Amino acid sequence: QFSQKYKDVAASAQKTLEETVLHLVKLITQKTGYRNLCLSGGVALNCVMNGHLLRSGLINKIFIPPFPNDIGVSVGAALLVSKNKPKKELKSASWGPEFSDKEIKSVLDEYSVRYEKVNDIEQRVAELIYQGKIISWFQGSMEIGPRALGYRSILGNPCLPDTHDRLNGAKERENWRPLSPSFLEEEMNEYMENSSDSPFMILSFNVKKKYHKKLPALVHVDGTTRPQSVTKKINLKYYNLISEFKKLSGFPVVMNTSFNGKGEPIVCTPYDALKSFYSNKTDYLAIGNFLVSKK
Repeated sequence: QFSQKYKDVAASAQKTLEETVLHLVKLITQKTGYRNLCLSGGVALNCVMNGHLLRSGLINKIFIPPFPNDIGVSVGAALLVSKNKPKKELKSASWGPEFSDKEIKSVLDEYSVRYEKVNDIEQRVAELIYQGKIISWFQGSMEIGPRALGYRSILGNPCLPDTHDRLNGAKERENWRPLSPSFLEEEMNEYMENSSDSPFMILSFNVKKKYHKKLPALVHVDGTTRPQSVTKKINLKYYNLISEFKKLSGFPVVMNTSFNGKGEPIVCTPYDALKSFYSNKTDYLAIGNFLVSKK
């Protein structure tokens, strides 16, 4: 547990950061007349600061890539020398390796893992989450950047008050660490105050008070959350999972944290997923169209 002194220092540092960045943005907008802001660098991962910027009235729109830390340096270097500059805003972070069911099955069989082939993995996992199970979720192309966005995630039920503790406990990380809700994009605004699209889970918004008790796992101590907006076009499987959960719970959202153990990178390969799953405290692994249980 942190003493009040440490909390005060952290709060003061955060406030100073926000005031400094707001001052710089004010100067930039006054000098250039531009009101669309693009941020990068590790400080751009500070979702609370980003949320204040968006609501400051200084800018109309903010864009932050899913890799604003050192991971993105290589991308920036490539863009610098490229003759073909992108003409569209980046919408997807799924640039990493992807594995077919055949490749996944080969790894499961190699390590004599007991598994079940599921016809509708999204529906089955939604049912398990609704029942309070914690799920390791390994699907599609891996995300680029430090945030899990529904490809290599650990998922839980936002309606249950103990989900926050159980998700952090599954990874053996500190209880104060925040989690993120993944919403169907078209319904997110119903739950947030003055929200906007947030595909990379990099903006913070206030949760409407009427949902604080209904969705206790996603509300931080200050009444905010760091949501991800999920679209059918970008991540169909994850979108379908959330849609199936909504049919059961009435809420278009699941809790999401990265699929990794304490001090480890996000899992990449089926082997990584198995290794992490059997060392964490999640209940099931949904990998491709296969469901693995520890029982």
